[in-house]
Amino acid sequence: MNLEFSKGRLETRRRIAGEIASEYDYFGVRNENEPVYVRTEPYTEIIAVTSGSLQLNVAGEDYVVNANEVAIINSFAIHTIIPKEGTNAVGVLLGGEYISDFYRKSGEYEFDVLIKDAEIRKKVCNYVLYVQEVVDELNYYEKKATANLLIGSLVRGCELHKTERMANAKVSAMIRYIYDNSEQTISLNTLAEEFGYVPMTVSHIFSKYVGKDLRRFTNEIRIRKAAFLLQDEKNRHRSIADIARKCGFKSIATFHRVYKEYFGTSPRGEVTDKN
Repeated sequence: MNLEFSKGRLETRRRIAGEIASEYDYFGVRNENEPVYVRTEPYTEIIAVTSGSLQLNVAGEDYVVNANEVAIINSFAIHTIIPKEGTNAVGVLLGGEYISDFYRKSGEYEFDVLIKDAEIRKKVCNYVLYVQEVVDELNYYEKKATANLLIGSLVRGCELHKTERMANAKVSAMIRYIYDNSEQTISLNTLAEEFGYVPMTVSHIFSKYVGKDLRRFTNEIRIRKAAFLLQDEKNRHRSIADIARKCGFKSIATFHRVYKEYFGTSPRGEVTDKN
């Protein structure tokens, strides 16, 4: 047995477990008014849109959430959020402490992304806005009671579907690693070493649960990061080559090819190309 490899694997698993444990009792609020590219988290988020609209992609499926509508992003779901300009959306985040009873009773099931019942949507929107106002004043028992009201409304008005949460947790950890280290070299071998798998297993996980190979997926994360930087006025002075390198592209030609494939256009109009 390779003791150094085993120790590294154990440390990685402990680190991931520690991150998840620290978020287990999380109860909070955040605005969802900025683009979010390929995010996955260990808590459930209930998003209320008060004006404008959001484009969501959750686990490969596209959704549009308009004003006075609600979206549910289950724990470890891979998702992207693109708000229309002027959109106001608020999300309540529930760690395992606040939603574990539902998962324990639901077994293999979790919430659908959208709520069809208009009355339940209205009720959930009101709960989310209430939490936004008072979240800093709530004690543990008030948070628990409020979470139960939210979850109870979702159970009443939202359909359920089967899930594979453990598989999602593995994929989530890998995607976090790729997102946080996208400027580095990412390969089947690096992920296998980081998470204690053989490369073929990593390839299988991506094909089955992400629906695309690792290289393409990694380049999509890089190109989304690059697009966000290119659109930021603070980067008007930076060259395309500089931004491409910062996001992990070793070749400017590869960057242009991937950008064109993903967005159907050239990035040259975004910033002055000084390379």
